[in-house]
Amino acid sequence: RDGTKVPHRGTTPESEAADGSLTFRRSQLSQRAAEIEAARGVLADLHAGEPPRCVGPRDRSRLAHAESFAGRLDMGAVVLAGHSFGAATALTTAMKSEPGRYAAVVAFDAWLYALSPDDIDAHRDALPPTLFINNEKFQWRSNLDKMSRFFPPGDPSIDRGESIPSKPRSAAAIATLRGAGHMSQSDFPLLMRRLLKIAGVRSDVCALRLLDLNRRLGHSFLARHLGRPDSDSMSSV
Repeated sequence: RDGTKVPHRGTTPESEAADGSLTFRRSQLSQRAAEIEAARGVLADLHAGEPPRCVGPRDRSRLAHAESFAGRLDMGAVVLAGHSFGAATALTTAMKSEPGRYAAVVAFDAWLYALSPDDIDAHRDALPPTLFINNEKFQWRSNLDKMSRFFPPGDPSIDRGESIPSKPRSAAAIATLRGAGHMSQSDFPLLMRRLLKIAGVRSDVCALRLLDLNRRLGHSFLARHLGRPDSDSMSSV
C-alpha cells in the first residue's frame, strides 16, 4: 500500500533448464527453515515475558504487555507441521536443530524434491517423533524412496523390500489416505470443488472425511508422543 517493493524470486526457464530448479528450491528450503527458527525465537521471547527481539524500537510500545505471556507457553512441546514443500521445511528444520528444540513433526503429503539423500542420512537420527500422512494420488516412487530414508533399514514402519531384524520400532510412522489428492489437507476441496474436478486433482473421498482423518491421525500421534490424553483413540498411529 505504501509503494514499498517486496523482493520476490521464483523459478525461471533458465533455472529449470539448468537443474530442474533444484538449486533454487534448496535455497528456498534454507530460507524457510531460517524463518521457522526466527518464529520460534519470537515465541521464546514471549515466553520469557520480553518483546520479541525482531520488533523494532518504534513498535515495541504496541507490545507493552508482552510480560503477560511469561511462562504461558509450553516450549518443550513445540510441534512442526507442514504440507508439501512446507513438510520438507518442517523436516529440515527439526532434524538440523539441537535435540529437544522441537517435540514432533507432522508431514502432510511431503514433497521432498529439495532434500538430498545425503542430508537425510546424515541428520535423520536427530529427528523427533515424526508422522508422514501421504495422499495416494500425489506420491510417486522416487519421492517415497527418499521418504524411506527417514526410517532405519529394516524398520517395520515402512516396507523397503528388506528383511526385518528384531529391533524396536522407530518413533516415526507413515499413513496413506487412499483416494486422497494433494490438496486434501487444505480447505481447497471444500471451496473449489468444480475447479479441482476440472483440473483432474479432486479426491475420490469426501473432503470432510479426509480432513477428519488427518485431524484424528495427527492428534493421536501427538498425544502418544507428547504424553497427552488421546481422545481419538487411534492407538495404531
